[in-house]
Amino acid sequence: MVWSVYVLVNWGLASVVVVEESSWGYEPLRGSANLVRGKRWVALSLLLCFQFLTAVLMNSRSALAGWLGGDGSSGWRGWAFVVQIVVTAALGMWLMLHSIAANTVFYIYCKAMHGELALEIAHGEYISLPLDDEKPLHLASVIQTR
Repeated sequence: MVWSVYVLVNWGLASVVVVEESSWGYEPLRGSANLVRGKRWVALSLLLCFQFLTAVLMNSRSALAGWLGGDGSSGWRGWAFVVQIVVTAALGMWLMLHSIAANTVFYIYCKAMHGELALEIAHGEYISLPLDDEKPLHLASVIQTR
């Protein structure tokens, strides 16, 4: 149990590393473990938060069906079952999208903390998009603390 949590924490950013750095195989796993180094408590809290919310969502399915008045005897044909599936799927998708966004922000944060983001900004790998032409552009500076 402890070993699996350790692996999940170290490899939590592997999916973001695969997309962002276009690597495959063991390289994203090593990259994720290197990025998470020093911020394992943050990675653990993200993992526990989203796993807890997923568990609450999955356990609340039956409570939702009971609240809607479904007794379970009609099976697939009951309207309560359909509403339960639609609500659970919508909330599950919302939770999954927020988890992906949180992992991506955590990836950028870890890159900045390890000093890798400043190099990518300097080499022009990150560009600013003109979202509002009337407002002046602001440059972000990365400050590395030790």
